[in-house]
Amino acid sequence: MDLFWLRKFAVLLWKIFLLKRRKLIGLLVEIGLTFLLLAFILLSRRLMPKKFQNASIYDPLPLILPVFTNTSIVYELVYVPSGSDVAKNITEMVKRELNFNFKG
Repeated sequence: MDLFWLRKFAVLLWKIFLLKRRKLIGLLVEIGLTFLLLAFILLSRRLMPKKFQNASIYDPLPLILPVFTNTSIVYELVYVPSGSDVAKNITEMVKRELNFNFKG
């Protein structure tokens, strides 16, 4: 039952081929145009110059809190994925750099 759709597809392709075989010139033109378009695309990709850009390095932005935050409140970081070392490192860096009351 798993290959039933494949059999239906093969029968459909065979039916299309039988219908197209009656008009042989049209079939050859369609196949030829398909290969000609494929060759044109591959040739144009090969002939076009490739531009490689160097990595962009940006200046870091200062990590500061807005002026309206209340320093007497202890804030809690809501979501920190526990399985990711990268996320833990980023969270610890934010805690350290902001010098703010974070719980967790």
